[in-house]
Amino acid sequence: MVHESYIKENRLKNMKIALLAFSTLQNDPRPRRMLGWMQEISDEISYIGLESDISLMNYSKNITSYILEVKKRKIIEKIFLGLCLLIGFHRYIEHRFTDFKLTLNGQNVNLNNKFDLIVCSDLKMLPFAFKILKKNGRVFFDAREYYPKQYEDRILWFITIRRFNIFLCKKYLNKVDVVFTVGKGLQKAYKNKFDIDCKYLPSYSELSEIQPKLNTNQPIKLLYHGNSNPSRGTDILIEIMDFLPGSYQLDLMLMIDFSSRWGKKIKKMASQRSNVNIRNPVSSNMLIETGNDYDIGLVVCRPSNFNLVNGMPNKFFEYIQSKLCIVCGIQKEMGEYIDKYNMGINVNSNDPKKIAEQILNLDLKKINEFKKNVDSVSKFINSDSIKEVFLDNLLKKVE
Repeated sequence: MVHESYIKENRLKNMKIALLAFSTLQNDPRPRRMLGWMQEISDEISYIGLESDISLMNYSKNITSYILEVKKRKIIEKIFLGLCLLIGFHRYIEHRFTDFKLTLNGQNVNLNNKFDLIVCSDLKMLPFAFKILKKNGRVFFDAREYYPKQYEDRILWFITIRRFNIFLCKKYLNKVDVVFTVGKGLQKAYKNKFDIDCKYLPSYSELSEIQPKLNTNQPIKLLYHGNSNPSRGTDILIEIMDFLPGSYQLDLMLMIDFSSRWGKKIKKMASQRSNVNIRNPVSSNMLIETGNDYDIGLVVCRPSNFNLVNGMPNKFFEYIQSKLCIVCGIQKEMGEYIDKYNMGINVNSNDPKKIAEQILNLDLKKINEFKKNVDSVSKFINSDSIKEVFLDNLLKKVE
């Protein structure tokens, strides 16, 4: 790892660099964080993505923001694209991911062959990244998922998009200069399948100076925030509360469509239990502060697919900065963190009763002890400790 002074002395002053993300930065902390780091090595930074107002991010410099206009497809077109995926016309689908309309301040723009360096945060955007890259430019890919198994538990995805993701991995991973990934399980999978040596870059959250709130005689408050879908198994979280007394309260802050079949199920399950509450989600920049009011952060899911078992989600590191005792289910690497730093309970199970039994074994003294341990760990498990890893890899490839 290089010292920060090296980064400042070796800034890419005359290079046009961009972050490409098929997401909104307000709800996607990892690329939002990377874009902030990139300001330290160049004065010509661009963002290309779905965010409509990047000024809300409060970056220290002006960043040129190009908006990806996603075309609304007619039903017949969606069916045709689905058939192409099913049959394996991957080159045609690949071409569709290079054909984006881009706007700057409401005006159409053409970015072909514009950038010297691009950080791409989504596999399907790699074809477009190479289209807007200058000759001899550099592409860095942030593999936040193991894409060949991203939603392997969903039959339609498995027989269509899985093969397309494998096609993209085979074609592009050897072309990019560096592949980052969030977990060691994903790192190993990319090596075994594609012979790619990924750089380990976990999604550590920004350092928070808030102090742990030690519980003396209040109800024990449990928290889960994040996406909710059948693969993740939010229902397990609710069922845990069936084995805990009323002095334990679970708040759910979910990214979910409550009008969907799954959303209706979760809403009904929560309404049938007096110790489960559905709260309105807060913005991602308020998650850590809001989480500080709780005692236990839950990271429990159904082992539906490879990424859920081997991933390292943002919420885990946000719980650390919220200074919470953490309870983990079946996620391997997360459990190793918890055991190594004594931050909570690694249950190694997704059975609601077993998880509840482990939680009941914790008295307030032990919960507060874990909170203090997490507070100490938060001083070095934060984004400052990985920023130089990221920037160092960018700089070394363009020297």
